[in-house]
Amino acid sequence: MKDWKAAVLYILIGVVLASFAFYIYMRPEPAPALVLQTLNTLTPIPTATSVPIQVHVLGEVVNPGVYTLPAGSRVADALKAAGGGKPDSSLYRLNLAALLVDGQRVYVPSNAELIDQETDSADENTNLSGKININTASINQLISLPGIGMMKAGEIILYRNDHGDFQTLEALMDVPGIGPGTFEDLKDKITIGP
Repeated sequence: MKDWKAAVLYILIGVVLASFAFYIYMRPEPAPALVLQTLNTLTPIPTATSVPIQVHVLGEVVNPGVYTLPAGSRVADALKAAGGGKPDSSLYRLNLAALLVDGQRVYVPSNAELIDQETDSADENTNLSGKININTASINQLISLPGIGMMKAGEIILYRNDHGDFQTLEALMDVPGIGPGTFEDLKDKITIGP
């Protein structure tokens, strides 16, 4: 009986040792330790910055001139930078909420200027075919054209004052804010002569 007990004891010891050896052999390798290093030469991730714009504010404002404004500024911001409108300014004719672009001119007409232009006879500036003469048209006549608001009408008049009469219809595209698309809508409704 002693031999039987000794044999069972040896078998149990063998099983324990075999299990321990199997556990050691099959055990997963520990994950290598990660070493994080900070580099002193890291450059920050660039962020988008808005480039300021410059606009020319003129007409009936306290301080006409060129002003640098943040991108996304509106006509109201340009007028504020120029000290606001003079007492005779016709600000209600402007779209104060319009976004500005770099290089834009903001023209503020006077009430007297608008009254003078409104008293022009429509016959004088409209030829027999019903086309509007862009060399002599008043602001009211210009804003009756498709795609021409108060700002663009003011730009047309300012361009006329600075450069003289338009020599061709296509010269209208030299006015800031009037591109080929707007010109296409206008070309059959305007003239430069009688």
